[in-house]
Amino acid sequence: FKLQQNITEFLTRKALIRKEKLFASSFLATSVWSTDKVGVAGVPGAGQFKQWNDAASDPISDIRGAATAQMILTGFRPNVLVIGRQVLDALELHPDIIDRVKYGTQTDVAIAKQSHLLQLFQVDEILVMDAIENTAEKGLTDVSALINGKSALLIYRPSAAGIMTPSAGYTFSWDGLEGSAGYGTTMTKELKPLSGGAERFEIQMAFAMKKVSADMGTFFATAVA
Repeated sequence: FKLQQNITEFLTRKALIRKEKLFASSFLATSVWSTDKVGVAGVPGAGQFKQWNDAASDPISDIRGAATAQMILTGFRPNVLVIGRQVLDALELHPDIIDRVKYGTQTDVAIAKQSHLLQLFQVDEILVMDAIENTAEKGLTDVSALINGKSALLIYRPSAAGIMTPSAGYTFSWDGLEGSAGYGTTMTKELKPLSGGAERFEIQMAFAMKKVSADMGTFFATAVA
């Protein structure tokens, strides 16, 4: 059954869910970044935009306009878009986006792909947050939800980290205890023996997610209904 391999995969999955939760609580909120935009169902006012699940919305202009404003503010054009799964679903089915790509090939159905979104939004990478969290107590009915389903974050991220290299944020990892491999990702430890011949497995991480430049992020709250 490859029990050790299965245990390691299980623990790693739990650790990465925890890491995604920390990312969401650290970066996906209003008043974290210099620019916040809030999606609304009605007519948008100042600092608002029409939610992207609405066919009358204009996500291409919203994102590219925010990217240009951020570039003017900082001198660096944002190159990464972080979105929830529900945001991706709305964008891939948005009529304005489909209309831009549907004549490109006669063999595919009329749905936008992430490669199309990269071109339309002019970013280098789109990261989709798919992690699910069950917040119910053990033994009770599951209460499962996406950790981030309905928001989006537009940021600048450099190709390599550096002390004098600007970035929206950095993840600082501790490598002092276990050498250079350290705790930046995850470490699984097997502790034995325990009473009755049982084995115990643990997983450990040590890192801190820190915002570096508030001007290099634009947060879209409630991007879909």
